[in-house]
Amino acid sequence: TAPSVTAVTISGVDSTNVAKATTLGVGDKVKVTLSMSEVTTVTGTPTFTIDVGGVSKTATYDVSSSTSTSLVFYYTVSIGDIDNVGGITALANALVTSGATLKDSAGNDAITTTSAIITPPINRVNFIS
Repeated sequence: TAPSVTAVTISGVDSTNVAKATTLGVGDKVKVTLSMSEVTTVTGTPTFTIDVGGVSKTATYDVSSSTSTSLVFYYTVSIGDIDNVGGITALANALVTSGATLKDSAGNDAITTTSAIITPPINRVNFIS
């Protein structure tokens, strides 16, 4: 059976990757975590598209923060980023392989479909410049 994405979470961390529940500023990061249904090997650098204040931003795969069943992507907040529309979101199918491969040990390609993500208000992440 091919591996698939079972959950996607969006959260905030500081520049050293420590969880941050308050407003993010320049240098802080948006962390996207994809939970996989089984051990998945990633070759290359897939990305995950998030929406920050109505603007698409690219979170990049981070191999050192990922495990075999948890794929981690980061977007670093930059000057000018602002989200005053209610939190970070992602459209359905935001995982972009861009030539990267995601496979299980049997060589099955991962099913890369993801659901749309609306960050709950309790986890809302807003930006300042």
